Amino acid sequence: DPLPQLVAESIATFQYNNCKRSDLKLPPLAHVQMIIPGIVMQGSAPTFYLTPITTELSNAVIRGCTPAFQTIVKEYYRPK
Repeated sequence: DPLPQLVAESIATFQYNNCKRSDLKLPPLAHVQMIIPGIVMQGSAPTFYLTPITTELSNAVIRGCTPAFQTIVKEYYRPK
């Protein structure tokens, strides 16, 4: 199942973005939701994902605790 890795990489993207913003003396993205797109290939069939990453989710991962809310990843695929 590629979904856990896709979500982990989406959270890492959000955190990397905030790190780079800090390097540029910009404020971090706080109290926003960033939608990270992703594609997973299974054979020759692509499946598209939209993963919403919030500051709260990112902070929960940093602290190593379970977030108090659900994250719903949208999945789009071409029916056979």
